[in-house]
Amino acid sequence: MRVAYVCADPGIPVFGAKGCSLHVQEILRALTARGDSVDLFAVRVGGDPPPGLESVTTHLVPVARSSSAAEREQSLASAGESLAEMLEQNGPFELVYERHALWSAAAMQWAERRGVASILEVNAPLLQEQAEHRTLVDGELARQTAALSVTSAGVVACVSDRVTEYALDLGAEQGATMVVPNGVRPDLFGQRRPRANASSPFAVGFVGSLRPWHAVDDLYLAFGMMLDAHPLADSRLLVVGDGPRRESLEELIAAQPPERQHRFQLGGAVPPAEIPGWLSRFDVAVAPYAAEGDCYFSPLKLFEYMAAGLPIVAADCGQMSEVITHGQTGLLYQPGNLCDLRDQLSLLRDDPLLAEQMGAAARQEAAGRHSWNHRLDAILHAAGLVGGCTVVG
Repeated sequence: MRVAYVCADPGIPVFGAKGCSLHVQEILRALTARGDSVDLFAVRVGGDPPPGLESVTTHLVPVARSSSAAEREQSLASAGESLAEMLEQNGPFELVYERHALWSAAAMQWAERRGVASILEVNAPLLQEQAEHRTLVDGELARQTAALSVTSAGVVACVSDRVTEYALDLGAEQGATMVVPNGVRPDLFGQRRPRANASSPFAVGFVGSLRPWHAVDDLYLAFGMMLDAHPLADSRLLVVGDGPRRESLEELIAAQPPERQHRFQLGGAVPPAEIPGWLSRFDVAVAPYAAEGDCYFSPLKLFEYMAAGLPIVAADCGQMSEVITHGQTGLLYQPGNLCDLRDQLSLLRDDPLLAEQMGAAARQEAAGRHSWNHRLDAILHAAGLVGGCTVVG
């Protein structure tokens, strides 16, 4: 099958190392693994194709330079004309698969006009994100374009229930929408070595961007409370990632007594290829979220934790509550409740057997239900392009 994959979001270097970039790469990888011929149309490439994606033909969609946010929005909207021409010139295609981007509707409209199967993957409520965290000048144009995109698509694949609400609010048909969470490539993660007993060293870990909604400060505070209760236990907190909250974390660690500072380690940003190695150093992985946040995410790290065979402590909100079975594949805590988070960490520290059982169950579920191949098969099935498949997540 000839596939046109479209990413018109200038914030996503498709061959880069951001989480959104990795998502693009894994869908491309799953398509090529099926034997599909893939042409990638992107406004930002971000380097050479990573290993395994050399067969993807890459087309850079031109976007006019701009000197202001308003001009930038117009340039991105105008780039749709060039994209439609490029699809016409490089076709025919049997499927157009687009990652939803603001000011981009040309690909879905082109597919609709040509009678080509189309899939729009929606990963976040972009209008809300742009207005709250960036700059949105022409909100009406952005909304109109997003509405054209979701109403023209044959299938609208949303990563969570909350994101589905966003798509429906834009006018997507209920029957065309589906929830397909993020996934993982299980073969990247090796088998972990279990802790010998409850007195063995205990490493609590987090991987992800250090942004306010990830509530890593809560994790730091709850871990400190656990140390206060058991000062002689050999426990460490490893935080892998970077972002706006790093400076505040460094200040918190510096305020610790000198004899305790070595218990806290900030690993900084690391290349994606190094994540499995870091996860192998954890004994429990944490997915914290702020109590006041709008938890519409489908966290990549959640599925990576599972594939690594780690017991997980996650905030009881959004998709975490759906993916994690409390007491079987992990433990859930009330967001913002530091005592609850501390107690869940302490439970896994004191019961290594329970922790290993949860980690093994999580690893088995990741391989059997949450791989990127499973995700793609479910989406293609909804588009009528493969046989029977069940969406799980």
